[in-house]
Amino acid sequence: MARDRTARGGRPARRGRGAARAADDVTAVPSAAERCLAPSDAARARPVYPRYACLVKPNDDRPLYPDKLVRQGVEGTVVFRLHFTDPTQAPEMVVLDDGGSVLFVRSLRGYVEQFRLPCMGKEPVDLHFNYVFQLNGAGVNRVVLRDLPLGTFLRAVKQFPVGSVYFDTNLMKCPFDVRMTFLQPWNRNRIDELEEDVPARRAFLDWLSGMQLDLGPRASNQVLGQSMTLHVPCVKIDL
Repeated sequence: MARDRTARGGRPARRGRGAARAADDVTAVPSAAERCLAPSDAARARPVYPRYACLVKPNDDRPLYPDKLVRQGVEGTVVFRLHFTDPTQAPEMVVLDDGGSVLFVRSLRGYVEQFRLPCMGKEPVDLHFNYVFQLNGAGVNRVVLRDLPLGTFLRAVKQFPVGSVYFDTNLMKCPFDVRMTFLQPWNRNRIDELEEDVPARRAFLDWLSGMQLDLGPRASNQVLGQSMTLHVPCVKIDL
């Protein structure tokens, strides 16, 4: 992990002062929506959920990046769930992480109330979002993930029960690299194999998807949605 990086991509948020960016991203869809949404998002090399393409969002009315937080240099990722019960009505917004300030949430509410899911059926649908408020330019102190060897990564995660894990990567066509996008603690991390899909790795990758970095609340919020490459050697993991 490192600190201070350039702003992430996304459409600019409206704001009173300073340069800022904000971007929203569907991160998970619970079971009620799985048959409602279809594969998309080829850039992530991962099947997403069928009817995400039908999610209607406002084109022009972007959330305001709170002027007070711009002046203070505060960034954050708001994690929330939208509960759709009617294709023509506003969803209910359930906030899971306010990104460090209730001002971010206040800015978002009017925006997400305009979301619609016209392709939904009779059953309710939940969509999970990360909305990133991030300032442009240098001088912002933030946590940034860097690529790591597996052993270093495992020393940085929250502890798990001793004797609960055994994997032999020699049986997984090692060595290999995987790309991990952090969504914990709100969703399982996304794991992408970079070279080939090896069935023998699936249990191991599913285990990695449950890993949570041992960070404080602010740093944990900053790494949400960030990706890193894990270098997995030929090794027996007995923890």
